[in-house]
Amino acid sequence: MSDAILKRLYFGTDAGSFSSATALYKAANKVDPSITLSQVQLFLKSNPSSVYNLKEPGRKLIPKDTVLNHVEVSDINATWFIDTAYLKHSLGNMKYLICQIDAMSKYAHVACFRQLNAANALKAFKSFLQDAGNPKLISLVTDDGKLF
Repeated sequence: MSDAILKRLYFGTDAGSFSSATALYKAANKVDPSITLSQVQLFLKSNPSSVYNLKEPGRKLIPKDTVLNHVEVSDINATWFIDTAYLKHSLGNMKYLICQIDAMSKYAHVACFRQLNAANALKAFKSFLQDAGNPKLISLVTDDGKLF
């Protein structure tokens, strides 16, 4: 019974209004007071289309007066940002992405891999260079992860 209520609330027309598991719990509890927060969390964890990540903390707010790093860009394909991403729900067997974005044009390349290792990173980087027409890359910005 509680799953049916949670599905109706979560996938209904007001689904965008639930910003957290607690918000969904409060709405579900109004319909059926016997629904618990742990039932809602279990529903969200077991639902593959759920966008909630119950394990990671929320974003940290940066004070407005904080000076962030900036990058000076001189030309298209002169400065690239590269990073990796893990897919929680894989595309077939592909679980990892290597993403490259040009700082000036914002043109993006993405390569998908089953494993994240140096050989695949090199393969992706060569592919990015070839797709961009082998540019004279001046700088490459990474997060200093072990792959780069």
